Amino acid sequence: MTAEIDPLALARADPATISDSLLREVWKALPPEEQTRVLTTLSDPVARALEQRWPMWVHHGQAVPPGDWRVWLIRAGRGFGKTRTGSE
Repeated sequence: MTAEIDPLALARADPATISDSLLREVWKALPPEEQTRVLTTLSDPVARALEQRWPMWVHHGQAVPPGDWRVWLIRAGRGFGKTRTGSE
């Protein structure tokens, strides 16, 4: 599926019209050099919109665990993303 999607066309698209799962799938399929090339083509509004899409960037440890929790402990070190996880 990702082979059919042009990353530069995706970079020019309105981020509000693209699902997080599709963005994540396309992004992970790109080699690092291609990721850099795509990022440099983004307009400022699109780059800001993508940066603010938390579900797009969350990693496994930052996702809410399954179940009905009253308290959720995040025991992690520097750079994990505790502040953003808590705010999102």
